[in-house]
Amino acid sequence: MASIMQCLYFSAGRCRSCSQMTRPYQQQLQGKAEHCAQLLAGHEQLRFLPPQPSVESGFRNKAKMVISGTSENPTIGILDADGHGVDLRHCGVCDPALRAAFPVIERFIRQLGLIPYDVPRRKGELKHVIITLAPSGQLMVRWVLRTKKHFVALRDSLPLFSKALPAAKVVSVNFLPEHKAVLEGSEEIVLSAAQTLPMELNGIGMHLRPQGFFQTNTPIAAALYRQAASWVRQLQPASVWDLYCGVGGFA
Repeated sequence: MASIMQCLYFSAGRCRSCSQMTRPYQQQLQGKAEHCAQLLAGHEQLRFLPPQPSVESGFRNKAKMVISGTSENPTIGILDADGHGVDLRHCGVCDPALRAAFPVIERFIRQLGLIPYDVPRRKGELKHVIITLAPSGQLMVRWVLRTKKHFVALRDSLPLFSKALPAAKVVSVNFLPEHKAVLEGSEEIVLSAAQTLPMELNGIGMHLRPQGFFQTNTPIAAALYRQAASWVRQLQPASVWDLYCGVGGFA
């Protein structure tokens, strides 16, 4: 009998982000493959390879967490329909290394008195914390603020933060002054000496900038790169264009 991933947040109705949670994974995979084939049915020359499966839990290398609540009792997760925080720090799709960073994030919110942004009231400062995990185990931690009110506190606390979370290779502050449903603004200040997070896959070294994109499932990204490399070896193209693909892993 096919197994179904269990999630207490989903069962309790606190989070419905994984909308296909009640379907066995193989059914999910087959359904997506069939949908893709339907969308491209007009291209009869295409040949579809079997879909590449993933592990069902702990696969995300990036956590985009909304900070809500209060400085003394922050929530790290998402917002409900009314704009109030739902704590998801034990989310099963996040890599355990990401989940291990959340207690440190919470401790620094309390210690520095960072004021979580209240979406319904449009008041507060700290909107999001975005954490990315490299294959090496190193982390990029990005604090997203409404204004520069807490910037000095975060900058001056960097030595303590680095000691509390040694894996944090890159630490930055992003500013999102507008009240809108986006994760980050255009202005970013890197606090750490390292400006980029090394992301090595299949023996190829890449560097992720704070506002750059990298596939959120590392083993699947590695499989995608291997498949692309196989096609290139077969076709021997004279040139390659890598467009809208983030760090340039396909190239």
